[in-house]
Amino acid sequence: MKKIYLLLLSSFLFLQVQAQESNSTFTLGIGQDSYFGFYVSGNGTHSLSDKTSLTFYANYWANPAFGNAVTGTDFWTEVGAGVNFTLFQERLSINPSLGFTYGKVLSGGQKGVLGDGIVPALFGSFANTYTETTFGAVWFKALRTEGPTTVDYCWIWFSPGYKFTSKITAGALVEDFYLSRMSGAKATNLYLWLGPFVQYTFPKGAFLKAAAGFDAINDGFIKVNIGIPLSK
Repeated sequence: MKKIYLLLLSSFLFLQVQAQESNSTFTLGIGQDSYFGFYVSGNGTHSLSDKTSLTFYANYWANPAFGNAVTGTDFWTEVGAGVNFTLFQERLSINPSLGFTYGKVLSGGQKGVLGDGIVPALFGSFANTYTETTFGAVWFKALRTEGPTTVDYCWIWFSPGYKFTSKITAGALVEDFYLSRMSGAKATNLYLWLGPFVQYTFPKGAFLKAAAGFDAINDGFIKVNIGIPLSK
């Protein structure tokens, strides 16, 4: 496990140096919520023109339910890339992407496999002087059948916010995680969240965002996200 942490750290430092020498950015994300548990992400961009950039990302979920907790292996991992388009004087950002997963969550086996699933997605944001809104739609589709039960998921969210100051934004979060297909079972909602959020943005672009509130399926939710730019 120490070797993995050292590899991740060295990778982040390398990307930071590379970003400083080019027209690229890289942001480390850390999150914790009531369903997915603890997770880490890396999000990068490389400018192709004034209004277009290549994007790439990696997500790692540390929830024991998404891997083999006894051996500490096969945890769900996703990597992908896309293209980001900015419109309307850079107020609107649209980012279609395509990713692939390693693990056993979608394919249903006892061990993690490469090509566990495919992940087409669409992310977006809109921001002006007073408001900031983020939204997204993700489809986790099983690519392999490694066990008797395979699943597909749809994940969507919409989060409008108001900028009270240059550092503080507050608004609402609506987020739904839907089991769209499961072998031998009906489709069903796994959670449906609705609640307020508050975000504090630090001078160099790092941010802390926290949301909590009502869950139509379970007893409630909490979600905390930290973003740390490594290329400022």
